[in-house]
Order: sequence, then structure tokens, then C-alpha cells
Amino acid sequence: MRITDLHMHIVPGVDDGSLNMSMSLDMLEIAYEQGVRDVFCTSHNVYSEDEITRYKSQFMMLQMMAKSRFKDLKLHMGCELLCAGEYIEDILYGLEIGVFLPLGNSKYVLTELYQDATPEEATKIVRALLAAGWKPILAHTERYPALFEEDVLRKLINLGAMIQVNLYSLEEENNETVKQRARFLVDNQLAHFVGSDSHRINHRSPKYEYGVRHLTEHCEKEYVEKLCFRNACNLIF
Repeated sequence: MRITDLHMHIVPGVDDGSLNMSMSLDMLEIAYEQGVRDVFCTSHNVYSEDEITRYKSQFMMLQMMAKSRFKDLKLHMGCELLCAGEYIEDILYGLEIGVFLPLGNSKYVLTELYQDATPEEATKIVRALLAAGWKPILAHTERYPALFEEDVLRKLINLGAMIQVNLYSLEEENNETVKQRARFLVDNQLAHFVGSDSHRINHRSPKYEYGVRHLTEHCEKEYVEKLCFRNACNLIF
């Protein structure tokens, strides 16, 4: 199964993800062996020009080294953008000036919410991003309890939000409630993208096998292909 990992903390030394270039390459090798051919390098958002310069420098070095080892593996820039309603204007400004990065060359933004975000706050954030011309993809949506109240999630999707689910949440997540939410998302074809949310070799390492197995056993083949890589083609130019 070909996979596009939309969510991976693989750029070394810029957030709480990979510690060094060697670890990043080892993580990519693990991912590559499981069918990953596109990776969005979504470090946690930074807050200064110096930090974004460092991210881009480390990304380009990783991209060069990965290309020599994995000929058909492509890396794409991005960030996991933590959003709070009260700071939405600052977030929009950061996107406008390029301190916060969309996914690749697209207008899609991997959008993280606080776990205690209310439906009202989530709606405010989604509406603001859309109004400014961005396309929010909610990161690891299974972690946000309030979005599973009544029809909140479907309303956000109808507004234009898209959903990313962590593959490990489908089988390997220790929190049973989070696991069941993840399964609800894919069983009802509400999710649009998958990711590993991998940070390090020894902390949420890039594992795809069990999540993909759950998808192939419980979901239609066409939906699985869309979820794992076809939908992400819209983000890759």
C-alpha cells in the first residue's frame, strides 16, 4: 500500500521530534519500508524568522540526504500549527508572512487544536482560516473530545475543514476512547488523510502496518486508497 504521511516530526533539532540527522534517516527508512513515498515534514510551528530559517536549512539538508538513499521518496515542507481562537489574527499574520508554513506549496494548513477546545472555538478557527484563503486540515482529530459531540465534526467538514487521523490510533493507541474515535472517523469515511505523527525512534516511531491492516479489513478499497495517498495528491505539485 502506497502511503503519504501527512504528519511527521522528522526535521532534526527543531522541535520535540527527531534529535539528529541520523535518527531522521533511520525513521525515513522505517517509513519507506512500509510503503511511504511522500512525507510532509510538519514540525511544531515556530515563532521567529531565525527559527524558520533553521527549519528550512535542516529540511534541505535532510531532503538532500534522503534523496541519495531513497530515490522515489519525496519530502515536503509544512508545520503543525497550534491554533487558539484568541490568537487567530496573529496566526493568520504568521501564515501571510511565511513564518508559519502550509503543507508543501498548497494552501492547506495542518491545524492543531488544544485538546480542551470547545466546538465554538474550533468553528471560529476553521472559519477564520477559510475566510483568509487557507484550507484547514485538523491534525489527529481523534484527540478532541468536543468535536465528537452531536454533529460538530460534520458541521466543520461541511464548512470546509478536512480531517487527519493518526494511523497508530486505529490499533495501537492505549486510550480506548481515542481509539474508538479514530475508528469512528474512518468507519464513517469522515477522515481525509492519514499520518504517523512520528516524533522519534523510541517515541511514536513511524508505524503504519497495523493501522493500514485495520483500514483494509474494515473499509472499502477505494476509500482506503483515497485516505492513504490519493487525497494527498491535491497537496503535491
